[in-house]
Amino acid sequence: MKRFVFLAAAAVLCLAACNKYDSEIADLQRQIDELVTANSKVNDNVASLGKIVEALQKAAQVTSFSQITEGGKVVGYTVTFKEEGKPEQTVTVYNSPANVSVGEEGGKYYWMVNGDWLTDDAGNKIEACTTGIVPEFRITAGIIEVSLDGGKTWKAVGEVGTPVVDNIIDSEEAVTIVMAGGASITIPKLRDLTLTLSATSLTMAAGGGRSVTYTIAGGSENARILLYAKDGWSATATATSSSKGYIEINSPDAAGTSEVLVFLSDNGRAVVTSIAVESTK
Repeated sequence: MKRFVFLAAAAVLCLAACNKYDSEIADLQRQIDELVTANSKVNDNVASLGKIVEALQKAAQVTSFSQITEGGKVVGYTVTFKEEGKPEQTVTVYNSPANVSVGEEGGKYYWMVNGDWLTDDAGNKIEACTTGIVPEFRITAGIIEVSLDGGKTWKAVGEVGTPVVDNIIDSEEAVTIVMAGGASITIPKLRDLTLTLSATSLTMAAGGGRSVTYTIAGGSENARILLYAKDGWSATATATSSSKGYIEINSPDAAGTSEVLVFLSDNGRAVVTSIAVESTK
């Protein structure tokens, strides 16, 4: 009987110890999983920010923007943008605890960690792009480490803390990503391209001329007005800004009717309209 009691007590102690170890192992696995996720997110952010900076320098425009939520909490953002002549790209920026961001100086963007410039061994700032030196990050015991040689060597550059994204400003005109520390990236939105004329029909004396004004909405600085006139009519366009200007139309010496075709071209997009014209004696 005593032997049975002893064995039963030993079994209970063993079970309790096993449960304790199982709990510790599960907690350790959770910590490892969280660390792997954090490391993955910070490097995903590096890739995404590099693409955003390059797209910005190539006059890309945002086509859509959305938040990523988990359990009712915003954990990241997706930004879809389009460059001229290329398909849309979608990137994701997570609220990683490692504040790896970008900052602008002299018209170029460089990598930053916790608001400080990331530099190489010679003290040179590292340009934010997807070519050349692309830093790789990891988090070890709450310390942010970086490798500039593909993971061969690592050095500490800061502590985890403030999430990389401080705020996202989504306006009608653009999406602005505000980094912790104050640096920001603003990408204009791709809007519907429209052309408004002050008149779509003109009557003038034969041999005379008149003009109409135009306004472009949703265009870039590359927007251009092209004209096609026939039947002896002529037309020229003069831009007063990237979005406004006027069109001068001159009639032939003879009376008659015709039309002037107006083409608006902007980074692969186009709008076509016409102006009905008539000349009288």
